[in-house]
Amino acid sequence: RLRAAADGARTSFVSAAVLSEVAFLVTLLGSAIRFVEPRDVPAGQHHPVAVAVGNAWPVLEAVCGKFGGDPSITDAMQGLIVKAIRQAKADASPLLLNMMQATTSSFRTTRAASCLEAVGVAVEVFGQAQGGASTFGGIFGDVSGAAFEAIQSSGVDAHPEVITAYFDMSYRYLLFCTDGILPHPSFPAALDLSLACLPLKEKDPLRAVLVFLDRVTSTPSPLWDQYAAAWFASKGPHLFQGVMFALADTCPQ
Repeated sequence: RLRAAADGARTSFVSAAVLSEVAFLVTLLGSAIRFVEPRDVPAGQHHPVAVAVGNAWPVLEAVCGKFGGDPSITDAMQGLIVKAIRQAKADASPLLLNMMQATTSSFRTTRAASCLEAVGVAVEVFGQAQGGASTFGGIFGDVSGAAFEAIQSSGVDAHPEVITAYFDMSYRYLLFCTDGILPHPSFPAALDLSLACLPLKEKDPLRAVLVFLDRVTSTPSPLWDQYAAAWFASKGPHLFQGVMFALADTCPQ
């Protein structure tokens, strides 16, 4: 049905009914794999979720290409990716680059927070694997650039879900793929963004920012000296002022 729905949308105009059906079918596939827990996978075989998603990926990739700008389909696709990674874990590694390419492409188009959530889950599972720093460093740069562009265009108050997901994702980078975030040129800009977010009055984005900053300040030497000390030496007084002002006035109860 998913292939038929995707193949049926051959014109530039796609009806709401088609978009709704595609989102439903992708969500349905995600629900189907969510609870697939084989007792044991025989040696030389892959987790059935990895097999199922791998077989379906050409169709899913076509769906991303045709409908990647639709928020509901993007959320459904990212939910599927999260479930596939959580269930199959290491067996999902052959699909990782394709899934992350679809995720970053969708985020550039939709700015959907679900894309950042999917990157965070992937970092948690694969961030410490061989080559993880290089792979996820590139992904961090891609999504950071798109996030910064969206936030700069309309202000931090307009994107609470993106800010929450971005700093939750960055926190997972600090835990599971330190070399993918600290040396990256976007890391100082992420710190600047965290400073700009301190006056926020919504609980979830502010919590994510503070948890991220707390983890950054716990960075051990020599990583702290190499990648964080200069920013805090320059912006530390502003950070302290922002935190104190938030506690005294704007921070939600």
